[in-house]
Amino acid sequence: MAQKFGRFWLHEKIGQGGMAEIFRATIGPDPQTYAFDVALKRLHVALTRDTQQVDMFMTEADVAKFLRHPSLVRVYESGITDDQAYIAMEYVWGLDLAQLLARLRARRLRFPTDLAVYVSLQVLRGLDYVHRARSPGGEPMDMVHRDVTPSNIYVTFDGKVKLGDFGVARVKFLEAHEEQRMLKGKITYMPPEVLAGQPIDQRLDLWSLAVSLYEMVTDRRVYEGVSEQDLAFGVTPPKVPLAHKVRPDVDARLGAVLARALHRNPRKRPQDAVELYRDLKDYLERSSISVEADALGRFARAATGMSPTQQAPRTTPTTKSFQVPGYEPSGPSLTRRIQLAARRKVLLPIALALLVVLAAAAGWFLRGH
Repeated sequence: MAQKFGRFWLHEKIGQGGMAEIFRATIGPDPQTYAFDVALKRLHVALTRDTQQVDMFMTEADVAKFLRHPSLVRVYESGITDDQAYIAMEYVWGLDLAQLLARLRARRLRFPTDLAVYVSLQVLRGLDYVHRARSPGGEPMDMVHRDVTPSNIYVTFDGKVKLGDFGVARVKFLEAHEEQRMLKGKITYMPPEVLAGQPIDQRLDLWSLAVSLYEMVTDRRVYEGVSEQDLAFGVTPPKVPLAHKVRPDVDARLGAVLARALHRNPRKRPQDAVELYRDLKDYLERSSISVEADALGRFARAATGMSPTQQAPRTTPTTKSFQVPGYEPSGPSLTRRIQLAARRKVLLPIALALLVVLAAAAGWFLRGH
């Protein structure tokens, strides 16, 4: 039976963590009358008197409400009802990547490489947006998600990919300097320099995504054989084995992309989301691989026991019950930035040749000809 919580009806608990529990919820005059489902994240009762926990919980909502992108789980509203803080967000009809991988392991199946790369590309679109986000006042947020891991990457039954949970995200002007060195997130998805105590930056998210992709295509952890406790106490993590050596059926070209993304030296890795996106996109194009959302949706449905041809539940509401800020970060989109970069590669040699011609002409003129 649905439970009343403020203006929401809580239908079923769908998740629980150390800070909060998550429900499938609706808004309406009764449990049966509503426009669409939402996911409601509610802070545990035991934490309601802990002002630091409440502040951290509400900061997550405040940050996420500014972010609107197809590759991000959308946050609609937040507040406090019956003395409990809550966040109402988009309900994702599908599985998180950790659940999907667990189901595949149980059936002794592998995640198709082309779909794994497709998932990663969609997450990178969202990360590029997050990393370039600005506050409503125009100040760069310098945001780091800090938890780009399989449990926070969602695959919907119609083939969409969404990154969620900004609970440990770093926004530079909201976090004290001393807190920026604290380890937040899942330690097995952190690069060696962060484990060694170096300050984090946005490259942390790229490493974590590369680790997630590595797990999808090899079904193996990058720090295999080393416990979280060892990593936390300063044990040097092992060198990451090449993906195509772990799994010979992994294309060596994809193995090379992953080897670069997981290089021990952070300066030798992709420096932003666009660079890693381009590496993965080039791999698909050179391999003549084309992937569509429909294929991912069919795969997700089959992994859950649904017929691949069965219609997926709707993920987009027909009627919107919330109003959110009409915010977009400044700057060209990811696709446009890649186009501009490619155009610069073509124009630069032409410009240099033109400069040589002009210099020669100027010299000829100055000599009195």
